Amino acid sequence: MNQTTSNPQVIANKFSFYFANVGSNLGKMISPTTKNFNDFLPPSNRDYIFIPIDENEIHHTVYLLKNLYSKGHDNLSTVILTNCADELSQPLCTIFNKSLEDGIVPTGLKIAKVISIYKADDKKVVSNYRPISVLVAFSKILERLVYNRLIIFLNKYNNLSVCQYGYKKLSTTLALLDLVDKLTTTIENNEITIGIFIDLAKAFDTVNHNILLSKL
Repeated sequence: MNQTTSNPQVIANKFSFYFANVGSNLGKMISPTTKNFNDFLPPSNRDYIFIPIDENEIHHTVYLLKNLYSKGHDNLSTVILTNCADELSQPLCTIFNKSLEDGIVPTGLKIAKVISIYKADDKKVVSNYRPISVLVAFSKILERLVYNRLIIFLNKYNNLSVCQYGYKKLSTTLALLDLVDKLTTTIENNEITIGIFIDLAKAFDTVNHNILLSKL
């Protein structure tokens, strides 16, 4: 039975339960397939080894993130890290290199502060909100360091599709310009263009983690 409450603890627990289970519940509704995900992966014998991090790179990365004012569960902002970059660069360099070497992210860096953002319709229904996970500032630094290394490798071997714009520092404006260019070309060639736009519900939440880890 639907109930309405103003108790902060109950509300937080309701959001926590919904956000934690919405992906797995939707995943159970996806029809099984006889196709194996390996069929879509090109063969590769390229090994990837993380390039060691140095203190100068941490300095530079902290500077790039200085305008991110959101704070994680530790309530520490990147502004403080910027002011203490000289003192923190050496210990962070040691910790991050150890993390990359062992393939382990410290537990404290994986704890996120989850904020529920209203989307549309009835504000009293938890499913009308989406979660925003805010990690601690140190996680953002490590994330950027890993990104810098992976993107070099992916670009070197052309592993990313030319049609992908997200996570490549390419704006949505460029995607629209590319679409307009294709439409203009087809019109000039007296061709017919049909567009199919697909919106997947909870796309990231329903990703199979076992398949994802296997692909990585």
